[in-house]
Amino acid sequence: MTKAYLDMQRSVLLEWKSAVAAAVAKGWTREETIARVDFRDRFGPVDIGQGYMMDHIQTLNAASLYDKLTRPAAAPAR
Repeated sequence: MTKAYLDMQRSVLLEWKSAVAAAVAKGWTREETIARVDFRDRFGPVDIGQGYMMDHIQTLNAASLYDKLTRPAAAPAR
């Protein structure tokens, strides 16, 4: 992999995180976020022969980020 490829992948991940964080800030539910935060047109297509995975990727990314961003903070260690 090249540094340019890694930089592009980092950018994609940060855009996902920002979009889901904005949804959380708007008060969207997990289900609304999954349905409304959609990057299919921006970051597709996936690898050749894996187009059937796009719905799964969309759902998994939005759901995972929503869960992480809305998880209660851990209590400080004593």
